[in-house]
Amino acid sequence: MTVSLKRVLTLVVFLFVSSTHAGLVDIDESGGVAYFTFTLPNKVIRYDMASESFLPEIPLSGTPSATQPYGESLYVAYGRSAYAINLSNLTATFISNTSEPISDLMIVGDALYLVQNFDRVMARALTDFSLIEEETFFYSGTGAISSSSQSAIFFRDTGVSPADLQKIPLALDGTFQSLQNSPYHGDYPRSDQLYLFPNENRLIDNAGIAYFTSDLTYSGSIAGGFDDMTFWQDHLLVRRGSILHQYNSQLLELGQMPLQTTPTKLLSYGEKVLAFTDTGDQVSVQKLDLTGLTQPEPDAPPSPDSLPYAPEFTEIDETTGDIFLLDRETLGLFVWSAESRTYTRSMGLLSPPDWMTFSQAHNRLYLGYSSGAITYIDLAAPEIMESALVNLPSGIQGLKAAGDYLFAVDPSGAWSSHYSIDANGTIVDSEEWRNPSVEYVWNPITERIYHFRNGTSPNDIEWAELDVSTGLLGAEGDSPYHSSEYAAAPLHIDPTGQWLLSGGGKFHDATTLSEVNYLSNTITDAAWVQGQLFTIGEIDSALFLQQWSSGYERLNNIPLDGNASYQLLAYNDQLIIIEQEDSGPQFSVVAPNSDSDTDSISDLQDNCPDISNDTQSDIDQDGKGDACDNDVDGDGIPNATEVDAGLNPMDATDANQDIDGDGFSNLTEHLQGTGLNDPDDYPEQTDIYLQDFELGIFPSAFSHDPLDDGNWSISTINTRGQYSLRSGDIGNSEQSRVTWNFQEPLPAGTLSFDHLRSAESCCDHLQILIDGSRSWNLSSSNGDWVSNSVQVPEGTLSISFVYRKDGSVSSGSDAVWIDDLQFSPSVEPPNLDWDGDGIPNDVEEQYLALDPNDPSDAFQDYDGDGADNYSEVLSGYNPDQPDEFPIRPMMEAYFPLGDIVWQFSNSDGPIFVRSTNMNQPGRNIIREGDLVRVFERRPGGIFMMEEGSLSETSNAEYESRIEFPDGLMFLPAEMQLGETRQHSTPAKFYRDGRLELEFTVTTRLQMVEESSIEFEGQERRVIVILEEFTYDFEDGTTNSVPVLRGYAEGIGEIYHSAQPDWNLEAMTVLMIDDSVAVQSSGKGKKSESGGGGSASWLFLLLMAGLALIRVPGVAIKSPSSCDG
Repeated sequence: MTVSLKRVLTLVVFLFVSSTHAGLVDIDESGGVAYFTFTLPNKVIRYDMASESFLPEIPLSGTPSATQPYGESLYVAYGRSAYAINLSNLTATFISNTSEPISDLMIVGDALYLVQNFDRVMARALTDFSLIEEETFFYSGTGAISSSSQSAIFFRDTGVSPADLQKIPLALDGTFQSLQNSPYHGDYPRSDQLYLFPNENRLIDNAGIAYFTSDLTYSGSIAGGFDDMTFWQDHLLVRRGSILHQYNSQLLELGQMPLQTTPTKLLSYGEKVLAFTDTGDQVSVQKLDLTGLTQPEPDAPPSPDSLPYAPEFTEIDETTGDIFLLDRETLGLFVWSAESRTYTRSMGLLSPPDWMTFSQAHNRLYLGYSSGAITYIDLAAPEIMESALVNLPSGIQGLKAAGDYLFAVDPSGAWSSHYSIDANGTIVDSEEWRNPSVEYVWNPITERIYHFRNGTSPNDIEWAELDVSTGLLGAEGDSPYHSSEYAAAPLHIDPTGQWLLSGGGKFHDATTLSEVNYLSNTITDAAWVQGQLFTIGEIDSALFLQQWSSGYERLNNIPLDGNASYQLLAYNDQLIIIEQEDSGPQFSVVAPNSDSDTDSISDLQDNCPDISNDTQSDIDQDGKGDACDNDVDGDGIPNATEVDAGLNPMDATDANQDIDGDGFSNLTEHLQGTGLNDPDDYPEQTDIYLQDFELGIFPSAFSHDPLDDGNWSISTINTRGQYSLRSGDIGNSEQSRVTWNFQEPLPAGTLSFDHLRSAESCCDHLQILIDGSRSWNLSSSNGDWVSNSVQVPEGTLSISFVYRKDGSVSSGSDAVWIDDLQFSPSVEPPNLDWDGDGIPNDVEEQYLALDPNDPSDAFQDYDGDGADNYSEVLSGYNPDQPDEFPIRPMMEAYFPLGDIVWQFSNSDGPIFVRSTNMNQPGRNIIREGDLVRVFERRPGGIFMMEEGSLSETSNAEYESRIEFPDGLMFLPAEMQLGETRQHSTPAKFYRDGRLELEFTVTTRLQMVEESSIEFEGQERRVIVILEEFTYDFEDGTTNSVPVLRGYAEGIGEIYHSAQPDWNLEAMTVLMIDDSVAVQSSGKGKKSESGGGGSASWLFLLLMAGLALIRVPGVAIKSPSSCDG
């Protein structure tokens, strides 16, 4: 639950951890019996899977390092010695000693292999244990398995880069043959465990990649790594966390189910699948009910008709006019028909894909995922649903239908790899040394895929051949320019297949990629209809719908809404324009050269294409002509409603008037459904107030200050929608104020709004006033809209926005804009904190030491007792009166070490943190994923000796490490509230065994809070420590890292400021180590102790406070009831 002191260095410590399960050394299966080998105590637990019963335990005479059952014997390694134990009478026969500790035992044929980390393997005859051969290999390894049918041993090498899969072929006499490795040399994800298929013709590693055992070539993928697996009924059962997944022999997922617990090992026997869990020095077993293995069903997506969604992928079936829109946020696939002009079908997805493409040849949509999975949706099926097609080794980087094949890209191999895949999911061909791209287009005429080479400098346009008759990938090439200037998305192929049009407005010859013609501007999309080119053009940051002649003269340049985005599609001689608005995609289908209403204006340009209006009048300038606009003046009240109420449908100002005098504007009454001209029919009072200025008129609820220097006004620039409110034009030392007035006092609540500033960044401010007082000064980067919220107290009648300029310097527009204002009442009254020091006003008002308007007093020590006012308030003490704070035994009570497992969880699932004693007094390893830290208990406290991250290829090797030769104080033996400790020590950073950097680390530790939690029905005191780690490097530079940690009594660390979403679920204690190490040198600088207030560098961390500690069902309490 903690992070590296300087994780950016990717620190790694070289430690060997043989198992993540304390005491469990090895798990084997032979003849339907499962063997679990333990240390502490040294024994083997056996379970007969046929009878579903435990057999007598086998005591071991020493500490085992490996076991292997075979026939009537159990072969056991004790470090460098190997023995054979007769399973009938438990007598032990000595086999041999080895030069290095034995890490694995294997039997192939008539030989026993004593593996010494794979850089050395000894072969002995099973009949008399005579030496056959001993061989030293270049590679050390991990995750070994043996195959009798292949007469070979397989393992993953370690300590080299790139890591590879290795095979040791064995002769009939048991001798070693030449070492073989896979042809990929690190192309695929790293792993550290191998599993053999039942027929032994394939193996799979725990990265999810399968290989053929004969030649170690790629066999497939299950699209993701896993924790454990077993084979059942020719299927793979894979555990990922507490979820069991089922795959068929083609490695496609068939189903999944949750497990009640997270087992240590899965084993199958006949029709049974058993889940074994080690519980310290024992094993529990559960027979799994696999009827729960089902393919999860996605939720039905929301209706797209009124859904404000923005699809990431859009494809069209040019034969039917169906448009497929995929929205990752809602996990919805929606089908909109250009024929019926409506949504026709939709379906839900289980997870968001990264790519989508439509295949006309297969009548399918193909989806690509970051796991490497590719799925398809059969559009000819009565009910559309997602089905598995194939899994690639790594996440999908590209997907494009190419004739009768599917073109795909993933990052495996050198650079990236291109694939061609048929409709059955068979990988027809692949090529590495290819580049990934943000976009791919297919040209059936040249039989080429065109793409960029994103991530490479300079970028360029490239092509790759794909033979449409065979599916084989051919030659590749690029443009003759090799310049990022030419690599502008999007790419489009013209209908003849001769030209490639880029987003830069440049035409390239589809064969040579030489430039052959140009448009007069850049474009964001393009489509050809009846041989004519239409584009979305970008000119001076404005968007236009453009029509071009055959010689690429611009014929039409129709302005578009600059706040929307647009796509163009072609279908049946019609142009489909998809306008992406906040309310969702809006579709227009037009025949560009038609004039449906015969008003001499083409449908493409006509603002009412179905109603004749040759004047094109558009009073509200909303792009819809008055002849077809049901709200001509754009005031939010329909024309017919205005006429019925006696209003003018051509006058937008009457929306803010009150025709019946009931206190509510005409617009409010229309929106609330009450009579506009009936004084007895008016809306009920609401506590929610909204204002987005989209009527384009100054709201009647707002007022100007007559004494101000410039009035606020409606603005059409710098808007979130069509309109916003802009401050007035003012000069130096002037101000512009606008006030939002409310008819009834507001309840306590929150005002949220957006604002944008174009002014002098240091000195010109926007200020918020509540009833003329209680101000907030807001700042932001110039040119960026910023979302804000302020607490509003009960009884408020007005909220003012004041823009003030100082006495000099003009900058930008010297103005601010506000938009999207909303007041919402609080569910509970807010704890107002006017000075923003983290202490609510009502608390500060209780003490002389604190002032609700003074943020500096939080870190003062008013009563001089050594703890600042903030810490005292948080911990339940009175900051006005000096206290004697109890001394807490930090090492003994708040940092337990030994053999302990803490289980946390967050949104990604369970997280395990494990402490293991190193068989040295007071020395323990704490491991959290790939992070390992070595701690030492000393009389003065807990000291960290090493820290780092495990290698990705091995649980027992490290790529680099930080060493603290004299120990770095992590937690003193004792502390009291307000006390500060400081300790310095030298540090050394190693990479690949080489010393790269020497520096000094200084820790500054301060106890800032005491509180309590309830955990497992027991109240536990919590201590919060603020830490500052300062790194002093040899070149004179320094770097400081602040950290906030919470420690619970009897539990240990439960909170870290870098991981506030971690929840403590459980703690398992197998052994507590209360021994004290013998300090070897003690050359670190002596720890300094002191008291007093916290420094300002910790202010933001303090604002997080202990309230961020999350333990299920836990309430954070003041220590007053548990102090002592």
